Amino acid sequence: NLADVFIQAHQPEKAIDFAVAAVNLAPEQATTWTNLGAAYDIAWRPWESERASRRAVAISPKNPAAWTNLGNALKNSGRIDESVPAYREAVRYAPGNAMLRSNYLFGLLYADDVSPEFVAKEHFAYGGLFEQRIAETKFPKNKLNKSKSRLKIGFVSADFRSHPVSNFVEPLLAHINSDLFEVHVFNVYKRRDPVMERLSKMVPCWHDVGDLDPSVLHKNI
Repeated sequence: NLADVFIQAHQPEKAIDFAVAAVNLAPEQATTWTNLGAAYDIAWRPWESERASRRAVAISPKNPAAWTNLGNALKNSGRIDESVPAYREAVRYAPGNAMLRSNYLFGLLYADDVSPEFVAKEHFAYGGLFEQRIAETKFPKNKLNKSKSRLKIGFVSADFRSHPVSNFVEPLLAHINSDLFEVHVFNVYKRRDPVMERLSKMVPCWHDVGDLDPSVLHKNI
């Protein structure tokens, strides 16, 4: 558990220390190896992550987290074509997990042995699985307040940080006309970095909502 806490806090050295201790205490448990694989992953040590993840998979072949860690390790070591089957196994054992499917789709974008048609098909399948949940959600009916001159615009993302998306959104946030638009940013990523600090200073209405459940978030937007 301590290893997992430091993984979530993105403190790789401490995460590795506790994960190794857990493996030494319980080498027969897949969870300890899964955490070790994740700890090496955030430390950007993909080869060690691969070894730990393969051990976790050997102990628990139906463990989706272990398969995902293995996929990440293979992808990060440049072995894209090997990573996709690992991601696919993770989805196989947790078909309703959006994050695992997202990892799988992300891996497909780098694969050389799949066609654009197959990539599109898998993305449409993702949409078919998860869009229904959104369709069933009853959102409040917001009415434009005509007494105010500015239109409110909200941006919701987990990528207002050191991420390619920020390269595209930063010029927009920097140059949007504040006399015409009232901009709100809803940041769902929990860890802050220098890019996020810079972006947050551009927006007067910045909201960190990473701890909110989506059903709670939509009621408060």
